[in-house]
Amino acid sequence: MSERRGRPDSLGAVEAGEVLGLAPTVVVALADAGYVHPSDGPPGDPRFALGDLKAFQARVVEGATVGPAWPLSVEDGAFDASELVAALEGRAVEIGNRALALLATLLPEAAGYDDAQRARFLTEAVDRIEAIIALCARGPQGGEPIELDLAEIGADAAHAGVALPGVLLALRLSRDVVVQTAIEISEARGRHWGLALSVVLNRVLPAIDRLADAAARGYWEAVLEIEAESLERYRNVVEQATDGVFELDESGVVRYGNRAFGALLGLRTDALVGFPIPALLGPFELGAAESEVRVRRDDGAELTLLLRQFERVREGVVVGWDAVARDVTGDPTRARPRPDA
Repeated sequence: MSERRGRPDSLGAVEAGEVLGLAPTVVVALADAGYVHPSDGPPGDPRFALGDLKAFQARVVEGATVGPAWPLSVEDGAFDASELVAALEGRAVEIGNRALALLATLLPEAAGYDDAQRARFLTEAVDRIEAIIALCARGPQGGEPIELDLAEIGADAAHAGVALPGVLLALRLSRDVVVQTAIEISEARGRHWGLALSVVLNRVLPAIDRLADAAARGYWEAVLEIEAESLERYRNVVEQATDGVFELDESGVVRYGNRAFGALLGLRTDALVGFPIPALLGPFELGAAESEVRVRRDDGAELTLLLRQFERVREGVVVGWDAVARDVTGDPTRARPRPDA
């Protein structure tokens, strides 16, 4: 066994794993879930009292002694976890309700959910729980379909307007309650079920980050899709607008113009991009909230345009302007004397 530091009965995650027959990552995950309590140690390097480890081992494996009582290095199938998995599947709705109760202790707003919100959470919780239980049944080899399921759950959350931290919190709560329920079942059933529990823990706890990554990936892919759809709708509206709409960069160069803006100037829209706006409109006050300009088109028509500009800000810095140009030629309410009159 590795050399111990600190108190004689204080073990690091590696040493605790040797006592329990678990990978160090599983020991840390058990601690994160609250099933094994660190005795001391800084964040990220927990240490465990040997007595606490023995007590935990005794709870989940009837008659266990010190040493690796959970031989997790064996090939899948050496211990059949199917009965425990089936028991978990039969309690998926109960586990979902427990996850909701736990969420209500962490988020005050969850305690005030109405019936529709509770029903929605429970439906989504059961989906998450069934994905986690499926991982218990299939093991690492069956992880890809489960990751796709979690990605879909993340995407559904994005479409529903749920923030990503809430999705990940709900996933981890579901994980914790699944593990807690598995431990409770195993405590009641004895050594055989304790061995099945070891398989479940070894599959679920180290894999939860992978599942969280899958949910986050599905979430952000959906967000990008939603933004792309929103942008496309915006572009369609802008292209159909009767007012001219154009975008300027911080130097006043045109980066986009809709068809109406091109029509006002008698130019194709692709001929607008890349030109400084004064080259198209004449004297121009960049950033002015509202102004008027008179332009003469190549066909000889003279127009008076009312311009409105809106700052485009990124990370607190003005990076350009969005602008609208409206033809007010002949509008008596906008009539102004020519500067040279």
